[in-house]
Amino acid sequence: MIESYPIDGFWKGLSFPKKLDSIIVLRSGYYADQLKKKYNRYTYNIPPNKQIDIKEKTGEDYIKQNKPKNIKEFLS
Repeated sequence: MIESYPIDGFWKGLSFPKKLDSIIVLRSGYYADQLKKKYNRYTYNIPPNKQIDIKEKTGEDYIKQNKPKNIKEFLS
């Protein structure tokens, strides 16, 4: 197990909702999946932001049409 998950800090901070009877439980089944998920969360690195290259404006401008706010504007 230590070969699969070699980071010591991960093992020191590892906890589960209830006490496990043995470490063998972590080798298969539900707890093996949970252990893998926790390790992936622990070792996750946030990818760097991509720079967006903004160039010249394209397309036509949007002109908002004012809607009538009252009956007098609607009838005129």
